[in-house]
Amino acid sequence: MVFSVLLFQGCSDDGVEKAPGKVEFDFGVSASYTSIEVTGSMTSSGISSVKEKGFIYREAGYTDELNLESGTSKFLASTLDENVKTFSINSQLKDNKQYEIRAYLIENKTGEVYYSDVKNFTTLEKKVSFLFESLIPSTNSVQMIVSMKTEGITSVKEKGFLYKLKTGEALSIYTGTKYAAESLQEGGVVYGIMNEFTPDTKYNLCAYLVDTDNKVYYSEIFEFTTLEQKAVFTFHSIQAYNVQSIVLEVSLKLEGIAGVKEKGFIYKIKNGQALTIETGTKYLAPALAEGSVMFGINGLAHNTTYEVRGFVIDTNDKVFLSDVQEFTTLND
Repeated sequence: MVFSVLLFQGCSDDGVEKAPGKVEFDFGVSASYTSIEVTGSMTSSGISSVKEKGFIYREAGYTDELNLESGTSKFLASTLDENVKTFSINSQLKDNKQYEIRAYLIENKTGEVYYSDVKNFTTLEKKVSFLFESLIPSTNSVQMIVSMKTEGITSVKEKGFLYKLKTGEALSIYTGTKYAAESLQEGGVVYGIMNEFTPDTKYNLCAYLVDTDNKVYYSEIFEFTTLEQKAVFTFHSIQAYNVQSIVLEVSLKLEGIAGVKEKGFIYKIKNGQALTIETGTKYLAPALAEGSVMFGINGLAHNTTYEVRGFVIDTNDKVFLSDVQEFTTLND
């Protein structure tokens, strides 16, 4: 497109009528993320000498005219002439913004300014895409396979994951706990955030990236619930051995319990009171395992109904109890 400006007609120093000055600009704009390339040419006639020429630009949306006095950014292009040239402009531009630009020329002798028409352009948007291929929580950890793709981001300050308890507060770099993941890239990578979570609790988690301009990019937010810690007892049999003893065949499976302080059984005579660690007699059984094991409890009263349950105390002193089982000892 050719832009032409005809500003005035005057007289030369010797009184002869001067032909009007005329400047024609012809240029196009190619925008990337934070820079543009302006390709074009300029022809002029009736201009004795040029003081300055180039381009002025600013973000779009202003109501006043774009000119040299309206607080714009300026790019000098002293080589702009009738030959097509390309000029690279990368100052004061942000991604995903609409701008307006025009060429200008200032005549040296008169100070007159010639402008092209205003053209608009929009810079490209920088983007970060995160792909969560999997997210698997355990009781106190979470394992993920995640990949990341960037568009237009040339330098990264930090990247990784953010997580926090699910509340009404939004998850961000200001509210979440950071987990650095400098190896985040286009190919899926396995990450494990270990021993940082409370069992049977809801959390929010997302990936994030901060570029060197301190702009933050987030993935979508994922909600997950950590698994409940369990001690699963299976009572295969309870048999009276004699008037004072019983034999139990029991197996135990631990889910999410990393360390065990004590395990075994508690028992008491059935009397309406709840059977707990505090009310029952403790029988330690360190051999309790996933395979069934037989245990004998002695010193019981004859012909009496008892309650028994398995227990586990982990290294944090948390108590896990099985359901209550009943048995009756033999009569004399």
